[in-house]
Amino acid sequence: MIDLTGKRFNRLLVLARGPSSGSHAAWRVRCACGNLSLVSGDSLRRGNTQSCGCLSAERTSADNAARGI
Repeated sequence: MIDLTGKRFNRLLVLARGPSSGSHAAWRVRCACGNLSLVSGDSLRRGNTQSCGCLSAERTSADNAARGI
């Protein structure tokens, strides 16, 4: 197992190991916006999960503002 505690993945800071889902390790993370989440280690390392969802919402808002919506 790779210990991810204390590592940062984009907006997510790994706080501690969480409950496993089958053979996949899960990690408790805090997003830069303050939300807490549970994310699989694979998703963190591959860059599939970069925030709690706030990054996607911000990008959507910025895209809508650029289009005048």
